[in-house]
Amino acid sequence: MVVPVTREIRGGECEVPFPKPAWLREVSVINVLGIAGVGQARVQRRLGALPLERLDAVLQTLCRVVGVESKHLAPRP
Repeated sequence: MVVPVTREIRGGECEVPFPKPAWLREVSVINVLGIAGVGQARVQRRLGALPLERLDAVLQTLCRVVGVESKHLAPRP
């Protein structure tokens, strides 16, 4: 699964703020509405790691969008 990172910040409820990593030129957001499945063969390289607090924010937003209570998420070790 992939969720796009975009520079088009609209302030929508499905956007998760994303701190600007070194490999991005501009501040961006994660657009949860753009979630999609991607085959492993299409993944070319890893650009960087998503901080756990941002991953949690993405999961919380995704749960809200699809109408699932986030309390059902597995706790982190």
